[in-house]
Amino acid sequence: MSERRPASVKTNFIYNLLSNLITILAPLITTPYISRVLGVDGVGTYSFTYSNVTYFVLLATLGTTTFAQREIASQRNNSYRVSQIFWEVIVFRIALSVFSIGIYLAVFQRTGTNSLILAQSVNIVCVMFDITWLFQGLQEFKKTALRSITIKLIFVLFTFVFIKKPEDLTLYAFGYALIQVIANASLWLYLPKYLEKCRISIKGIVSNIWPSFLLFIPTVATQIYTVLDKSMIGFMTETSTQNGLYEQAEKIVRMGLTVYTAYGAVVAPKIATLKSERQDVEIKNQLKTSIRVMWLIVLPMTAGVIAISKSFVPWFYGEGYEGVTPLLRIFSLLFIAVGLSNVLAVQYLVPVKKQNIFTLSVVSGAIINFLMNYFMIQKYYAIGAAISSVIAETIISSIQMYYVISKERLFTIKEIFKPALPYLVYSLVMLGVTLTISHFMPATVVASVLIVIVGVCIYLGLLILNKDSVAMGFVNTFIGKVKR
Repeated sequence: MSERRPASVKTNFIYNLLSNLITILAPLITTPYISRVLGVDGVGTYSFTYSNVTYFVLLATLGTTTFAQREIASQRNNSYRVSQIFWEVIVFRIALSVFSIGIYLAVFQRTGTNSLILAQSVNIVCVMFDITWLFQGLQEFKKTALRSITIKLIFVLFTFVFIKKPEDLTLYAFGYALIQVIANASLWLYLPKYLEKCRISIKGIVSNIWPSFLLFIPTVATQIYTVLDKSMIGFMTETSTQNGLYEQAEKIVRMGLTVYTAYGAVVAPKIATLKSERQDVEIKNQLKTSIRVMWLIVLPMTAGVIAISKSFVPWFYGEGYEGVTPLLRIFSLLFIAVGLSNVLAVQYLVPVKKQNIFTLSVVSGAIINFLMNYFMIQKYYAIGAAISSVIAETIISSIQMYYVISKERLFTIKEIFKPALPYLVYSLVMLGVTLTISHFMPATVVASVLIVIVGVCIYLGLLILNKDSVAMGFVNTFIGKVKR
């Protein structure tokens, strides 16, 4: 097979960023509608049942997504080996999915919400058809980006056309999952271009189980503080309201996180390729850029969420969601902790096969989060869970940073935090101005839009005024793509 020349990191980032921006905008369009149609209890019930099915989705993937992406990236120019990895992983995932669906239905079929439980099971079927990891490993992000944009637009249309009353909760869950299945299946049309005939064996399939399982452990641990929070809130408070508040606040911040994780997703396969080619100097240079990009993005996002939350929540969610405001401000700190972890773990530790450190850090954070949840949720409900999540993420990134600095000697602490200084100053200036505006304006759409516009103009203006090289690099790449 001829050597593949993947698009540059900047180009792939732009495609992935566009996809993730749609991922952000779609819920921003549908959430005010859904929060009012389904109500806080309906949203909480959906959040609780979706968190439960997520564990079985994890079982169906068993770490194969990260494993397959990494292995395909390292064998990108060997079409036969890429084909073998693909089919070995697919067969394994289908078997796991069938097994997972059986266990899920056996566990939850006796509950009082059988139709909703059955609708949520379609999320496990999505795993059978999901092959985005193939294109990510090949650094072909355009196709997955276009598919993601299409699916989000279809779901927005579906929501407004078919979801009209609280009783449509099951239809909402089923429609969301089914659209995902169809979108995943559409990517299979591209396979003949990338794969060739090959032989696979039971031995080859089985050989992938252990390395996938090693990546499954940190994935499961991660869910302790991203999904188990909702399960624990549901069980410990015995009310859907707190879950509804938590779901809506976390959703906004998780959507924001996709802006930077879009960059990490395109860097990780490149690091895996560079590692296979033993280009250690280039790996460090790429990670230096990643650190600057991370600070450039996460610091203003943290400041922005803090500034806008007070004026945003009342008109966006409607009555009954006042508790989302303090949750949003707490969750905003996740931008920094998750951003650091994305650079250190997703972009470095996993691609260079140091996942044991990744596992240690995530398991440590998960245990602490679980213990804190047990005490904090009883007293502070959703706010307690939010505080626990932030602390857990901070501990995880701290462990990873300690290893990278003291053991790998890849960076010094100065090299990690010094690039943050200018972006911290710009973000604090932006925060001061936008908080002042928020204080003197009512909680309306106009006020929120004004705060966003002023904040963006201040931050971008300071970047341009100081001729920030990273920001200018992405702007020039984007302009070049538009012109072509």
